[in-house]
Amino acid sequence: MIIEKFKEKLEILIPIICIIFWEFVVFIIIGLRFFEEGQGNLLPDFLTFYQSGKYIFTDPHLIYTEAIQPSFYYLPSFASLFNPISLLPYTAAKVVWLIILTIFGILFVIEFYKILKLKGIDKNIRFLLLLLISNGLCIYRFFVFTQPKIIVIFILLFVLRREIEFDEEKKEKFSFFILNTFLLIIVLGMMMYFVLFILFIYLFHNISLKKIFNQKQLKKYFACIVIFLCQNFMFIIQPSLIFDFIGGSTRIVIGSPTTLAMLFTLLNVDISTFSLQLKLFSYIIMIIITLILIVNQDVELEYKFAYMALFTLMFNMFLRQNGLIVLYPLICLLFINFEFEGTNLLKPVTFIKKNLAFCFVFLCFAIIYIFSEIGYLFKIELIESLIPI
Repeated sequence: MIIEKFKEKLEILIPIICIIFWEFVVFIIIGLRFFEEGQGNLLPDFLTFYQSGKYIFTDPHLIYTEAIQPSFYYLPSFASLFNPISLLPYTAAKVVWLIILTIFGILFVIEFYKILKLKGIDKNIRFLLLLLISNGLCIYRFFVFTQPKIIVIFILLFVLRREIEFDEEKKEKFSFFILNTFLLIIVLGMMMYFVLFILFIYLFHNISLKKIFNQKQLKKYFACIVIFLCQNFMFIIQPSLIFDFIGGSTRIVIGSPTTLAMLFTLLNVDISTFSLQLKLFSYIIMIIITLILIVNQDVELEYKFAYMALFTLMFNMFLRQNGLIVLYPLICLLFINFEFEGTNLLKPVTFIKKNLAFCFVFLCFAIIYIFSEIGYLFKIELIESLIPI
């Protein structure tokens, strides 16, 4: 009994240690330069968040201008959330932000573990999936750029876990919906190009066409609008921010890791010449996919989230490299559909023979996940000093 409990704790403890390990790797590479004010290209996105947090209540018109570099493409709600951190000295704010991200990284692994356990996934398969999501260059890059995407994936998994764990009677309560919607709209401000579709899928999940405009649904729509306006109250105080935000979004340079973008690259087509049209085309595709998932009521919510992540990876031209840390764990949920036989990993040959389809798909996905940004390693000074390029 004691050994079994110890093994169960190790199952979640090892992936958590992996998350912390990748943070230390970043610290080793950056070294003492982390504490320098003139940080150059170190933690570049943090500077954007820090400046936007400083300006949001003093000079809000600056947050979507060239005064902030790299550019700020998020909703005002994220800048408002970052304001308390931006009140700290720059170096202290960096430390606090990294601690917050590390905590959410640990919570993200725990939530993923809880979902797999609720779905009845064998402990060996659970451990494989947990090891996968807690390692790789996506995790490394996340700590380098200090993006809030780890908060996004944690909240998405938290919402999914609540949907799986609680019974229908609990989920029918309006307070249950309000909490989930409040959390989804928070992360909407951090990753709008993906969470917007997730929000619509959640809002219309298991709702027939006849019930779209009934009193209960109208109440939900109204609650969504109120929550959005409360979180983005700067749009009300400074209406010009709405146009600044839209203008900033259209200026996003396409450098997308999507399958669609890679296809154009293989065909040697310069997509920068028609980037606006391509963005519009990709959004039309995403809207169609969202409608298909909404109409299909036989698919459970966690699989709808997973399919939306998969199609975002394929078609959404607004996707950036830092968003992969959100998409890959959600896509991993599709592995729940596999039927496993003889799941003893201590007998790998037997396991591979009995689960050949799973092993092939898992191996391909693991290579993509762990080495998806292998080229990024060669931009690091420490690696360059060891391997001349």
